[in-house]
Amino acid sequence: MMEFAVGASVEAVDQLGIWAKSKVISASENSVVVTFPPWRSEWDREISDLSEIRKETIEETLIPRRLAQKKVRSYSMLILSFFISFSFLTLISISRKLLFAIRTRISRNCSTGTLFT
Repeated sequence: MMEFAVGASVEAVDQLGIWAKSKVISASENSVVVTFPPWRSEWDREISDLSEIRKETIEETLIPRRLAQKKVRSYSMLILSFFISFSFLTLISISRKLLFAIRTRISRNCSTGTLFT
């Protein structure tokens, strides 16, 4: 990993598996940490596999950023739909428990003759 100096412009595989322009921010014998401008530091990635980093290429082999952003948006929509579905199922579960409790109380009150207590 020593071939990549700190500050060098490289191409690396990001968290989504997309080759993207990046910059080396630290290097050790076993790994390299890269940042993906203009993304925030939370997207920085430590790379220990040489197949996931390469010197910057001259020809345009990278996926355009707008396509990568579409991929990120599709993942975001997938996660959002999962949470909406989960929330809906949780609401249904709570509603069923509440209806069961109400029915139980009504049937108990009807059998004792005290419907409105």
